[in-house]
Amino acid sequence: MNALLRMPQVLLEIGCGDAEASRQIALKNPGIGVIATDLYDWSHQPSSGSGYGKIAQAWRERQLSAQTDSPANLVILRAEADLLRCLPVGAIDTILMVNPEPRVGKFFLDLLQGESLGVRIKQGPNQIVILPYSREIGVTACGGCSFEHDADWSRGLGFILGSGLGFRRGASVYWGVDLSRISAYTGNSTQRDIYVCGQPLS
Repeated sequence: MNALLRMPQVLLEIGCGDAEASRQIALKNPGIGVIATDLYDWSHQPSSGSGYGKIAQAWRERQLSAQTDSPANLVILRAEADLLRCLPVGAIDTILMVNPEPRVGKFFLDLLQGESLGVRIKQGPNQIVILPYSREIGVTACGGCSFEHDADWSRGLGFILGSGLGFRRGASVYWGVDLSRISAYTGNSTQRDIYVCGQPLS
C-alpha cells in the first residue's frame, strides 16, 4: 500500500466488486498505483444467491482473478469509502466508481464534501469518474440481492445531480479500459454514460 501511494499516479476504486476494472487498469497502466476497495460482506449473502454474495465469498476464499493474477501495482482492500480519512493529503489522483448502488454513491459524495475529504484528491481533470447504475425494475437486476438497495434504481443519477459537484459526461474509455463494458452489472443497467468531476481539460 505504501509503495503504491508513492507512485506518480494513484487511482482508488470504491465498491470494486470483483475488482476486474481495477485489475485491467493496473495491467494496462503499470505506472499507476491502483487501490480497489469493497465491503465484501459475505455474512448475510448466500453464495448461491446474488451476484454480490458470490463475489464476497470468492474474495474470502481468495479466488477472484484480481487476487490470483494480480499485478504488482494493484492492492485489494476490504474497506469502506471513508478509507480516505486514513490517506495523506493529495494522495489520490482519481476516485472511480463503476455501477455503485445509489446510496453508496450518495454517501461517498456527501462524505467528500461534508468532511472536506476532497483534499485527499489531487486537483486534475479526472478527480472523480462514475458510471452510475440505473434500473427501473429494482433489485432483481442484481439477482435479487438480499441487502437493502434504493427502492428505485432508475434514480441512479440522482446522487450525482444532487451533489452540487460539477459533473459532466465523459468518454467511455479511461486508462485503456472501456468502463461501460467491464462490469457484469452494466448489462442490466439502463445507464451507459460516464460522468466525470474535475478541472475541464484545456
